[in-house]
Amino acid sequence: MTWMLRWLLIGCALCRADVQRIGVFMGVDQGLEDERPLHYASRDAREMAEAFRQAGTFDEDRLYLLANPSLDKIKATLEEVKGRVRELRKSGTESLVMVYFSGHGGAEGLHVGGKSWPKGDLTSFMESLESNLKILILDACESGDFLRSKGGHLVEGPNLVQMDRLESRGTVVISSSSRGEMAQESEDYHGAVFTHHFLNGLRGLADYDGDKSIRLMEAFDYARVSTKREEIMGQTSQQNPEFDFDMTGESDPIVARIGQRQSRLLLQRMPAGPMEIYDGNSMTLASKVWLTGQDSLSFVLPSNKYILAYRENHESRVAEVDLTWQTTALVRPEAFRRKAKSMLYDKGGHILDMHFNGMQLSVKRAPMFRTLNLSQAEYVFRGYWTKQSLGISFTGTDLDGGPTGLANSIRMAGVGYSLETPLWRAVHGQVLVGAQASYHWVFQTVTDARFGNSPVQANGETIGTDRESTAGLSRFTLPLEGEIYFPHRFWLSATIAPALYLYDFKTAGSAPSPWGWEPGVAVGHQF
Repeated sequence: MTWMLRWLLIGCALCRADVQRIGVFMGVDQGLEDERPLHYASRDAREMAEAFRQAGTFDEDRLYLLANPSLDKIKATLEEVKGRVRELRKSGTESLVMVYFSGHGGAEGLHVGGKSWPKGDLTSFMESLESNLKILILDACESGDFLRSKGGHLVEGPNLVQMDRLESRGTVVISSSSRGEMAQESEDYHGAVFTHHFLNGLRGLADYDGDKSIRLMEAFDYARVSTKREEIMGQTSQQNPEFDFDMTGESDPIVARIGQRQSRLLLQRMPAGPMEIYDGNSMTLASKVWLTGQDSLSFVLPSNKYILAYRENHESRVAEVDLTWQTTALVRPEAFRRKAKSMLYDKGGHILDMHFNGMQLSVKRAPMFRTLNLSQAEYVFRGYWTKQSLGISFTGTDLDGGPTGLANSIRMAGVGYSLETPLWRAVHGQVLVGAQASYHWVFQTVTDARFGNSPVQANGETIGTDRESTAGLSRFTLPLEGEIYFPHRFWLSATIAPALYLYDFKTAGSAPSPWGWEPGVAVGHQF
């Protein structure tokens, strides 16, 4: 009962408005000279710093981000933090300090830019820091190929990053792996596996009690369980994150909150297990999360379109969500549909080939015929770098002869193909450039009304009032297209294109040049 009271007292103290929170986030790709550089340690530090900033844990002026710093820079920053904490203590202000490190490491300490940072130096800093609560998170790693290894040699002894029990009150240490184990860095996540799952926990998946607040132990427990479930090359990863504390008052402090204005997925009744989240525009893996099977969970994501996928009975289930026009997207199992044929899986189970089809109706003004609009129905096939369309068209116009008495009726049917690639992308749309070619069959009827409806006799021949002809028309354009996305998978686009019209392989119409400007609009819907 006493220890529960101590947890509560410190937890409440940390929620008070006068508590000053300071965060130091360090990521070092280069370890010792004989260690292969990591790819994502500095990125891990940026992601962690941004996640805590967005959660409101640290203000900008109390957040230190050190991406690939020198060891001297790290020590100078920590001394500055120590001085700030000392001044806060003198003024009677409580403080929380969080230190995060991602990089190479071993049992003797951390490796920074070709130098070894002894474990004792970091221990001494933590002991001398006069803060009410000190949190140290270590994800120390060594590199590999697909899953690069972090942290030291396989030797017997204490926990790899386990610190000695600190005498100063309120110290918490989180390590990404147990003694002698390898912490993993993943190409899929573009970061360390433990850090990836810790971030997912901060973004809502660790909210076990549903109070929209993420506590330190909740985030750690989610990251620990998810990291241990990771499968590497078909076998269970031997990585066991650990937690240690030395506190005179014990609490599970709140380290992140889910804001009402943050865009998020509201996951309801989703089965426990892995789920992959893909960027709806680039089709790249945005995140892999481990669902806990709770009835309701929130997961904060940037405003964008996403594809969610999970496996059930050796089949993939896929759902599309749009967070561009809404802050909350409800996700339930019934929103997922079977997707077996158009998606391929690699050995790791990730979706490799994701394309989206749709239909669009377009209308373009033909430059060679002032009153003629080309109406097309097009099947659209979208990939990451391309937008392709295959269309059919049918259009026509009737020209009154006026004083001349010659009426002209034109009917056209055709087929066309276009290929475009994006120049610029945004959440709500994109700009594309490409080429289009089409061929049209032209049916023309000229009616001579100067003599009424009676045939005319000329040179012993009877000439009817209607003269019919057919011809071929080849059309080539270079469209510049702007698309805007709308809810429910609709899009609207406008194009402008230089167009070349060749009539029976000669210039058609009465225009003084074989080309002209062709404007157009289209509306489409993704299947």
